[in-house]
Amino acid sequence: AGSPPGSRDAGNLTAFRDALSNGQVAAGMSAVIFAVSSKVSGLSTTRDALDAIAASASIALQSQAGVDLDHEAVNLIRFQQAFQASGRVMQVSQDLFDTLLAIR
Repeated sequence: AGSPPGSRDAGNLTAFRDALSNGQVAAGMSAVIFAVSSKVSGLSTTRDALDAIAASASIALQSQAGVDLDHEAVNLIRFQQAFQASGRVMQVSQDLFDTLLAIR
């Protein structure tokens, strides 16, 4: 009826050799690497966005020392546009990164 699973016959070795020759191991590792790199890229984008928000908040806090409100409004719009541009750059770079990984 055959050997029980985990026996010491060459069946496990044959299955392992077949998995290596079929590329299943490489495909599995590629999928894991792709998933990890995508997650890291997304977290990097989030970190950069939070850094920009923190910098904007720090500037806003420092500006509470009696600066002209019109001047502050101009700065707020300028920093908001810079933040949006940075976010778009990060999104495009993430899309490019994902596309490059998908080519493999």
